[in-house]
Amino acid sequence: MTYIKEFITDGILMSEIGTYSVGESKLTMCLETEDGPECTDFKLALTVSTMNISGKNQETGCTEALFFDKEAGEETN
Repeated sequence: MTYIKEFITDGILMSEIGTYSVGESKLTMCLETEDGPECTDFKLALTVSTMNISGKNQETGCTEALFFDKEAGEETN
């Protein structure tokens, strides 16, 4: 699957395009670089109403986490 990530750096809108795959409890995101694909693995926890993604930031060495809650009334697929 393909993803597009948009972010702002020094006031300039940037974007990157990569691929991702989802396993049992792992999300892998890959970018094409001059040296070939560069992939990062994240821990993934999904429930009917939440999604949690966590992984180690390679630049800082810190663990970063994102927590998402589904809004009430949204359909579940």
